[in-house]
Amino acid sequence: MKINNSKEEVLLKRIEDTRQKMIKTSTLFPLHSYEVVTISVKLDNLLNKWEILYGKNEKRNF
Repeated sequence: MKINNSKEEVLLKRIEDTRQKMIKTSTLFPLHSYEVVTISVKLDNLLNKWEILYGKNEKRNF
């Protein structure tokens, strides 16, 4: 079992977890609700961080 994950793996996990949370939340609340907007902003920030670290071409894969 790998204890120390690379920054890339940790960031990918956070992005995927946030995407799943966004999907679940958007089915429960209207798209303009505080909950959905908050998660959307968090996901956008994570994707921007990915873009800064790994470039725009990699960001398109999401």
